[in-house]
Amino acid sequence: MVGSMVSVVEELGELPFEGSSYSFNFLLPSDWTGVDSGAPRLALLFLHGFTRDRLQHRAMAARLAHLNMAVLLPDLPSLLRPSFVGYMEESRSKCVRFACVAARWLAGRVGGYVPLALGGFSAGGAVALEAAVNLQEQVILDALILVDAVPWPRTCDVAGRLQVRRVMLAESEPSSFNMYNAFRLQVIPKMMRPPSPASPSEVSACKSPEVKILRVAGSNHIDAENAGCEETKVAGDERQNYNGWFTRWIVGRPNTACQEAFYQLVAAFLQADQEALEASQLSMVIQ
Repeated sequence: MVGSMVSVVEELGELPFEGSSYSFNFLLPSDWTGVDSGAPRLALLFLHGFTRDRLQHRAMAARLAHLNMAVLLPDLPSLLRPSFVGYMEESRSKCVRFACVAARWLAGRVGGYVPLALGGFSAGGAVALEAAVNLQEQVILDALILVDAVPWPRTCDVAGRLQVRRVMLAESEPSSFNMYNAFRLQVIPKMMRPPSPASPSEVSACKSPEVKILRVAGSNHIDAENAGCEETKVAGDERQNYNGWFTRWIVGRPNTACQEAFYQLVAAFLQADQEALEASQLSMVIQ
């Protein structure tokens, strides 16, 4: 894998948003000084899935930070409670607005000279894609990471407006939890649009992203998450993580070998390590 391991520091904090505040973990190389010479190679905002929290992806964030990347893991506003009273669309919109706030905070924290990527797991992937579309007039986005992402109806509507250089969709095996790989079948084709012949500038703006679609063979939907609550203690957060208990009861704990494959695919893609992507023993390139 490209790059050597570096030491990492972790910052805990809260992002204010619409009258509330949301906890985050920010992992970054310890020798980063905020200037070009010590800057991380890339900054990633990664969003958790439905009923989850930021700690479900702390192990992956630590892996990436050791590879000289800065990773922001925030808690999202709830996608669950408003659904009981019929406001699911507003809940989704609120998460997208918050993701935009978090991305701008990250861009300001690392400076404009560090490439920025957005990513998300499950429903967090839908939030990340929509936030990327809303942000592309404000910040330069290098990549979009979709880890077994699950779309909602309006995801397809916005996908055709996405303007990032590269996209990766890392899938588990099809299941009811990931809506039978609906992201690959319904959303990705919307991104693949012919360039406009109107002018050279418009051709560039309308160029389709480079898309990598990979599947981790034998994996299920939760294998990209941390295996349990152990990360809570490492992060210094005393909350007990009861989120997702029903899914854990149904499918068990994540498979550590498949979990490692997801981590490797994300790291290799962000580092543009084509050799590592192609050499993965647990993945199958679909497109």
